[in-house]
Amino acid sequence: MFSRTCGILYFDFFISYREKINEHFNEILLYFNIFEIKFPSSYINNEKLLGLHVQDIEKDAYKIYPILKELKQKDYFRIFKVNLHLSCKFLKVNEKCKELKKCNVCECENDDIPYNFRTNEIEIIEDKLSNEDLKKTFTESKLYKDILGIYAPSNEGFISYVDLVFNSPSFTDYEGKNIWNMIYKENCFQHSENECKEMNSFYKIISGMQSNIAVLSSEYYYLKNDFVFGEMYKDNSIKNDYFKNINYDYNITFFKEKIALHPDRIENLYFTFAILLRALCRLKSLFRQCKCNSGEKKRKKEEKICKQRFEENDKEAIKLLNDLLEQGYHSCLSEEFLEPIFPTHGKEILSKFMNITNILDCVPCVKCRLHGKLKTTALQIALVEGVSYEHIGSLERNEITAIINALYYFADSILIINK
Repeated sequence: MFSRTCGILYFDFFISYREKINEHFNEILLYFNIFEIKFPSSYINNEKLLGLHVQDIEKDAYKIYPILKELKQKDYFRIFKVNLHLSCKFLKVNEKCKELKKCNVCECENDDIPYNFRTNEIEIIEDKLSNEDLKKTFTESKLYKDILGIYAPSNEGFISYVDLVFNSPSFTDYEGKNIWNMIYKENCFQHSENECKEMNSFYKIISGMQSNIAVLSSEYYYLKNDFVFGEMYKDNSIKNDYFKNINYDYNITFFKEKIALHPDRIENLYFTFAILLRALCRLKSLFRQCKCNSGEKKRKKEEKICKQRFEENDKEAIKLLNDLLEQGYHSCLSEEFLEPIFPTHGKEILSKFMNITNILDCVPCVKCRLHGKLKTTALQIALVEGVSYEHIGSLERNEITAIINALYYFADSILIINK
């Protein structure tokens, strides 16, 4: 009788202890950074986003990534022209970066800027097959913003040229809570419940951009080598070594807190990548008109071998661009995926997005502002492509550069999640 009672008590204790362990098991694993990424149900069940299976979106990211990785390093696609010094029109900026060297960017010296980019003319690539320029329609109605500040008056700042290879996204230690609160506040719409689908898509795009920033920040978190801004920038060998991604280590705790335990953020990241890839699919004929001419062959004073190097670089860029456009992406094969995303409230959404882009000038972190303007430029083009069956008929070189690099950053973040 005694042993039987003890056996029952022991069994009850074991059951209770096991329940306690199970209750805190995930907490223990998380403490030691042992965890499983919580993928959204749409991913697990391979559901559709924008008429495309989620895992097909992922396959496209894997296919496009290696081509973009090479393409973005070519002269034509690595130099980004942007106004980083416009004043904030919304509030008095009191926030500052905790570490300036992480927030700053290395702006190009005059000699580092390809010949064609230094001229005053804006290079426009036109789609010869398009009868109407959709972008022009929205530009004239003031629903399309010059996010880059290319046409800004000289008294509102000045144009910077930035080499994106030497200024890739990384952790800056700038949180920007007030900025993100302002951005999400701009997403508030006054509509009935049955009109929420388009507004929800717009929210997912903003969230997807924030998720992309978080993933890249976690992957390129710790600087392996210290670096002092200034004279050392003039030594190209130092720049080339320093700014490669191998100079960063990841932060698994940051990744866990910002992304891994938030399935909605992962889904929104995939969604936003799909929106950008959709724009590329729809604009293929326009992209094929791009000659990738950086203009370096016009430098008469350059030595022959140097001129040949620049010409070869441009030829390689054309080849890679053609490879990019000729791939059979799942995204480009779905008829539903290529239909308008914002057929009803497109104008209102573009107006809201224009307000969001103005907020970027209130960000004290220059590197954050740079990549914010690049991504919002690419997304604005994608949004314009999302309001109609018509297509954008022309893009500026800088806008094409924004799309190529933004696509790379989003594809990179999807691959990082799946490591």
